[in-house]
Amino acid sequence: MASEQFETIEELVNNSKFIQWVKEGKHELFWEKWRRDYPEKEDMLARARLYLEQLSFQQPAVEQEEIEEALAGVWNSIGQAEATVVEINPRPTGRRVFLRYPWRIAVAILFLLGTSWAAWEFLSSPYEVYRTAYGEIEEITLPDGSSVVLQANSTLKVAKGWEEADSRLTHLEGEAFFKVDKSQGDFPVKFVVATDQYKVEVLGTQFNVLNRPAEQRVVLVEGKIQLRLEQEELVMAPNEMVQLSSTSRKYEKSKVQTAEHIAWAQSKLLLNNTPLIEMARILRDNYGFEMRFSEGVDQSQKRTSVGLIPIQSPNELMDYIAAIYEVQLKKEGQVIYCSKMN
Repeated sequence: MASEQFETIEELVNNSKFIQWVKEGKHELFWEKWRRDYPEKEDMLARARLYLEQLSFQQPAVEQEEIEEALAGVWNSIGQAEATVVEINPRPTGRRVFLRYPWRIAVAILFLLGTSWAAWEFLSSPYEVYRTAYGEIEEITLPDGSSVVLQANSTLKVAKGWEEADSRLTHLEGEAFFKVDKSQGDFPVKFVVATDQYKVEVLGTQFNVLNRPAEQRVVLVEGKIQLRLEQEELVMAPNEMVQLSSTSRKYEKSKVQTAEHIAWAQSKLLLNNTPLIEMARILRDNYGFEMRFSEGVDQSQKRTSVGLIPIQSPNELMDYIAAIYEVQLKKEGQVIYCSKMN
């Protein structure tokens, strides 16, 4: 039912069936099925459950001796507290006022609470999370032996406890190239890459998934995958690409040269009738730069290139763009101005 899709944490925590499940363990079958139907909402479900559990959380009694022992450990780890000073209205005399003992206690308690909460939240999360910064590419080996190359400015969430689940669930924001092994030992057969728009289900294959706010696409290199959209299911064959529109919810399937879509995993670039505006997207999504075009620059102009171009930095990419597309580029902070070559 549409009313049971739950789009926000607020909807969940105000739902009686959800409250009874968290507090009394009821409706277990319903929520197991809901998690299978909406794997991309697993993180929202976990946060809603955490919120409800916090409402009834009671801080356990702690002996004074335990507090003093914990405080001693904190101060040993951050150095001699007596060396910490706060200067108030400094004058030429250099007069200083030391932190008084009660303030030291307050700071230490806050430090303990903060670190304990962070550790608890990390351990209670249903996902192992991998993140890359702008300009950073990371190669990850998953618990089943599958490998993922995570593009810059991307996040991959890998569900914990695959051995006890009915699928090897991951959730992607950004771009990643997957080499998925078939199930091994205790791991389930089905491997799922979920985004907010679709799910990719595979057995064993190689494919690339791009999930950015302005563009979503899946490219299959080898094997076979099933793409689950909101209202439709598609089976993809090697050398096929499905491009989705984030606004119209429509898709387009086409044959492509897969090499140009996975060259980035080797820190390289392969152009194949690639428009200039696509280069602007790469600079924005992978390096955090905004390209602004001056009047007269044809953003749709296309260029081809033979062979793979190594790209190790945004400056190298800018040099290639200027030479291949015959434009001038000027970088000011996080903005790159593109103009016609004089």
